[in-house]
Amino acid sequence: MTIVIAAAAALVILAAVIALARGRKAQPAPLTPERIDALVALPAGDGTNGLGVVFAKLFRQVFEQNPERLPILERMNVVIGIQDTIVQSTAITMTFRNRSVTIENGVRGKPDVCIEGDIETLVTLPALMRSPAGLFLKPEGRNALRRFARGELKIRGLLSNTGSFRSFRRLIR
Repeated sequence: MTIVIAAAAALVILAAVIALARGRKAQPAPLTPERIDALVALPAGDGTNGLGVVFAKLFRQVFEQNPERLPILERMNVVIGIQDTIVQSTAITMTFRNRSVTIENGVRGKPDVCIEGDIETLVTLPALMRSPAGLFLKPEGRNALRRFARGELKIRGLLSNTGSFRSFRRLIR
């Protein structure tokens, strides 16, 4: 009988140790600036337009401050286009593949998801997408919702790529 009690106690201790080990996740090492630059690729040569610079800074900041989000990027395989409807030259294509994001000027090909709107709304979208409450509580969020309802802000391909867009939102939140 004492052997049974000892075995039961050993199993309880083992289960507690396993639970503690699962609860303690190793903190990812901070990413070096060189590694972050390798994750966020920009076009060479003529440079990046202002919208591309905004998103490149956003991604670099996300990976610098939250290296635990790197697995989200590693699983992403989507092309997202962002187009200013007023100034057609202000457009970017973000390609999430091979564990990196490549930002190019202009909307290239047919992206999986394409966000179209005026630059004022497009620049505020990353901040609004970080928190769903931001769309309802912040004046910029309510403005974006009004523009969406009026057809001034469009998100094409969202229904067929909901999972990819959700990963994008989780990455920048």
